Formats: sequence, structure tokens, C-alpha cells
Amino acid sequence: MTPGKGGTDVDGIPIFNSVKEAVDATGATASFIAVPPKFASDAILEAAAGGIVLIVCITEGIPAHDEAVTFNRLVEEFRACA
Repeated sequence: MTPGKGGTDVDGIPIFNSVKEAVDATGATASFIAVPPKFASDAILEAAAGGIVLIVCITEGIPAHDEAVTFNRLVEEFRACA
């Protein structure tokens, strides 16, 4: 998934503009996130909003405040869906 590069591919693997677009096209349920720290929280929340149920993020150095806010938003979304 790379915004602005949707509709292209890398060695036959399709690229999508959004997580939602990728989920709709492939039925994906997992996401692997490897982005710089300042983008990690947004990437995690976009994956969750797109319908991803397993999110793995290997980014180091995410500010603790961003981690806490992201966690709490995910908990709120989970409770709203339950």
C-alpha cells in the first residue's frame, strides 16, 4: 500500500492507495507496518479502520504518547464494535 501508486505493481504484486482498497480487493486480514516513527500511529489506525484484525508494527522509537493514544483509540474502536 502506497498512496498515489495504486494500480501499479512490483514484480506482479499489486499496489493499492489505501488499506481499505487492499482489503476489499484481496480479503487481507493482516498488516505488516514498517514506517518511520512519526507515521506509525496513523498507519496502525488506518489498518484497523480498513478492517485489518492482525497488525504487526516493527517501528522503533515511536513516542510513548503516540503509542498510548493509538492504543486507547484501538480499544475504543474495539469496544464500539463489540
